[in-house]
Amino acid sequence: MYHKPTDQRPCLQGRSIKKIMRCDDEVGKIEKVAPPMMARAVELFLQHLLEQSAAVARAKKAKVISVEDIKECVDAEEQFDFLRDLAARQVQEEQDKKAESAAKRPRKK
Repeated sequence: MYHKPTDQRPCLQGRSIKKIMRCDDEVGKIEKVAPPMMARAVELFLQHLLEQSAAVARAKKAKVISVEDIKECVDAEEQFDFLRDLAARQVQEEQDKKAESAAKRPRKK
């Protein structure tokens, strides 16, 4: 598991997180230390999701993490329950796009 040294700046900028936080009507004033802390929390969450999805892909001997791998990870991990609907929709959209592009391709004779 990769752990970034704590002295490095987060990949996500605090000002970007602050903009997202302000989109929520329930969020009032935001202390200066909150956005960088939230940015780090988001990074750790994404890192964990990525590591678990990569493990699923490796188990399938795949070189690329697919939407299906992420969905399988989300379905297997209880802590990702809140992503189940989103993951299912993304997989369905991906399948629809593949079916649509296959239908548009001319058949070889």
